[in-house]
Amino acid sequence: MNQLIVLGAVVLVACGGKNSPPENPYKGVQSSKSVEVTVGLETYEVRGESAMELAEQMAEKGPRGSDDEAFDAYTTWWFTWPYTPVETDEGCEADGVSVTLKLNYEMPKAAADQTWATSLTRKWRAFTGALWTHELGHGDLALAQAEDLQKRIAALPVEADCDALRQVVDTLGDQTMETHNAAQRAYDDETSHGRTQGAVFP
Repeated sequence: MNQLIVLGAVVLVACGGKNSPPENPYKGVQSSKSVEVTVGLETYEVRGESAMELAEQMAEKGPRGSDDEAFDAYTTWWFTWPYTPVETDEGCEADGVSVTLKLNYEMPKAAADQTWATSLTRKWRAFTGALWTHELGHGDLALAQAEDLQKRIAALPVEADCDALRQVVDTLGDQTMETHNAAQRAYDDETSHGRTQGAVFP
């Protein structure tokens, strides 16, 4: 029995929305029965005495997209799909399929030493909550795609040989990432990068 661990990996990013975090920012994306998921959080500090000053800070310090467009928040995801090609009497099959997903959220965080008027505090909390709603939507889409990829690789039939199996898995991975990219773009278009979900500031 010949075995060789094969690893497929793709790193992708999502255009962020506009906002910050709720009490449990990892809700809905932190666990899966079939996919190993890890979630990270990075924050950048903003300070100001008005909504306009805070908006200017986010525009200056916030994450940048691939075209250098500024966003208030950003979600990045990494997919890997290691498996073991196993030679059998019938040919070669994928064994030990283990899709993993790493998510990273980059969000604004108000400096802790600031004292704001009640109205600004409420506006900021509403904004950051809506921003998390949008970014977690990106995470949910990534998780759903990872779980689908796990099922599809595990269900592959036996191929004539292991080279043929690798080609099938590579093609499947590429197709899955194309589908995933399209879904993420559609989500940003439908929500106007979170604006329709309330991620608008000031």
